[in-house]
Amino acid sequence: MRAPTATELLNHPTVRQAIEDAWKDSLPRDANRRHEEGGWIYLDTTKGEIIVRRAAAGFQAELSLDNPPEIPGAFVVGVFHTPPQSNRGGMGWRSE
Repeated sequence: MRAPTATELLNHPTVRQAIEDAWKDSLPRDANRRHEEGGWIYLDTTKGEIIVRRAAAGFQAELSLDNPPEIPGAFVVGVFHTPPQSNRGGMGWRSE
């Protein structure tokens, strides 16, 4: 079993949903409460499934992805995070 490519991960429905949820949860349009969200993407080698685990919410310009939780039979194949501090739009921050 090989690790998925970045393109495969970005097109995977579980990963796409996790990224969409992270953007929503990061409150990108709220200047006072926006913050980073993110997590880890795993490949479960026993089932061949992609699993996502979210990290604890970060701060406005910081998120720790240093300590991924262990999942038996799975290994990390990617990480993701919302960087609202570097994604500025005209009326607030965009999630695109």
